[in-house]
Amino acid sequence: MLSFQIVSLDFSQIQLLADLNLKKTPELLELVADDNSKEAEELVNLAPDKMLLKWMNFHIKKAGYKKTVTNFSTDVKDGEAYAYLLSALAPEHSSTTLIETTDPKERAKKVLETAEKLDCTRYVTSKDIVEGSANLNLAFVAEIFQHRNGLSSNNVAPVVEDTPGDVRTGLVISISSLALKYIFGILHTFISRSVLLVVLDKTKSYVSLILSTTYGIFCYLMNQSHLFFLYLRRNFPRGSNRIPREKPE
Repeated sequence: MLSFQIVSLDFSQIQLLADLNLKKTPELLELVADDNSKEAEELVNLAPDKMLLKWMNFHIKKAGYKKTVTNFSTDVKDGEAYAYLLSALAPEHSSTTLIETTDPKERAKKVLETAEKLDCTRYVTSKDIVEGSANLNLAFVAEIFQHRNGLSSNNVAPVVEDTPGDVRTGLVISISSLALKYIFGILHTFISRSVLLVVLDKTKSYVSLILSTTYGIFCYLMNQSHLFFLYLRRNFPRGSNRIPREKPE
């Protein structure tokens, strides 16, 4: 069951972080200085979650935030980084009280009130922010990125010609991505992404018990229904309306 949890989490991350690369979002090149070729090269190979952190730090630094966010748990649990991020990306929905609020719980509530105006409150509650729930906070920041990344469309990554090896690799990756999207689509039909993340983050110790119990009940019911139909078939032949008589002792 643990492997099921890991695979399910991977599916959610694929969906949420799909656009965090230069191919899908060339505007991300804005995150590096124009004359820093080394940093630009590192950006190409940056993992999606690290890219998301870099993007977040890019905006909050411009907004005046003095710290650097290195994770989606302890560094964001006071809500201050979120206050600066939303003030930078959505000034029309933000107010000075968003940053000036000192109480973490109150600030978290104001952060979500502002994010709700961008339709970005699907994954977290104020409690999740204050408790530093890493998976849910990552999902929250990724959702903000998807709705409003605050990057200029003028910064476009240079086009690099593909070699035959790159073409083959790209083909394999494309096929794998299509397969993953198909499987995730099936899972998404039965379990919403928000519920999946909450279950994985908050009730890991109970998932195996719930799934195994459900499977056991399902198997029992299937077995009982099979025996019931066998009984009907034996005692009520097709086309017969007679009621079976009990055998005399």
